[in-house]
Amino acid sequence: MIMANTASLKRRALTSAINRVLAPKQRAAARELCSVEAGRRCSSTDLISWMRVNMPSAADRVDDLLFPEPLRD
Repeated sequence: MIMANTASLKRRALTSAINRVLAPKQRAAARELCSVEAGRRCSSTDLISWMRVNMPSAADRVDDLLFPEPLRD
């Protein structure tokens, strides 16, 4: 049996969550701004770190998709 790399699975899950939260134009703008600040192409982990500072409500929605709360009151 072949085991998938957990880092790859986590990166895919993060990318999928970001894609679900941000519209395509928002995603492109966020990646561009993140890349300009970093001086290089941003990965999904770089992008979520950038979003936590500059787009906190969107980052919270990504966190909710990745780490759902069990039955809230």
